[in-house]
Amino acid sequence: TFVASDGRFRMECGTGMTMVEIEAPGFTQGSAAEVNVEESGNEHEFRLSQAALLSGIVRDKQGNPMPNVRVTTGPVKENWDRRGYTNDPNANVETRTDSQGRYRFDTLSPKEYTFSAVCGDSFETKTMTLIVGENAHDFSVDSGVRVILRLKDMRGKPVDVEQVWFLRKGNEWLQGERLPAKEAGVVEFVGLRADDYTLSVTASGYPTLRRSLKLTGAQQIVELELPDGAMLGGKISSTSGAPVSGISIRLVKHGENENEAWGTGRWAQVQS
Repeated sequence: TFVASDGRFRMECGTGMTMVEIEAPGFTQGSAAEVNVEESGNEHEFRLSQAALLSGIVRDKQGNPMPNVRVTTGPVKENWDRRGYTNDPNANVETRTDSQGRYRFDTLSPKEYTFSAVCGDSFETKTMTLIVGENAHDFSVDSGVRVILRLKDMRGKPVDVEQVWFLRKGNEWLQGERLPAKEAGVVEFVGLRADDYTLSVTASGYPTLRRSLKLTGAQQIVELELPDGAMLGGKISSTSGAPVSGISIRLVKHGENENEAWGTGRWAQVQS
């Protein structure tokens, strides 16, 4: 909580050595500070420097602005990994483009970076050195195949999906970039390249639907009908009859590859 206009703040925390990371638009800390917090509530002063700001527009190969595209620092592949703690606040910073394809970073340190604009399976990378103040760069990314999925149940009612995955050869699971929903039961993805996939669709209350899908051309519309599902419930107890909690149940169909059963929604947490 900031308690005064001169930048003073107050925060409850444990005593001892603490890492402090500060973010403020237009400024940079450089690296997290290590301070010793005493029981008496001692005051520390942190000095921020003017930041390097980077902004621009991400467009597709036809020059159209691309919304909800991820722009990130660092190599592309590292962004799929879980980010561990680092004392560098500029490591793997990312943002998303707005409805007009615009992006902006406003807390970076002035130095050399590798930036990537990522749209599903496609990306463009640029290495540049940022100076204090305003910097600008536009990206051009291949939007790939636009996939439009129309989903209904067996009675023709639109179904809203929870997860959609595209499995490519080599066990590569891809999601593509999901665009904002325009109507019930319709979901759109961009950033997938033309190839053969196994489509996996999960919706609440329905069995997971898997289907082979061959993507070609610039746009593809896929009509899907989700079958009615069965519900399974029960209770697990120990041999002594005492309740058991803290475990989970996963269903794998007979003859199904156990590794491919992950992410299908057939999973439940045992309650108390």
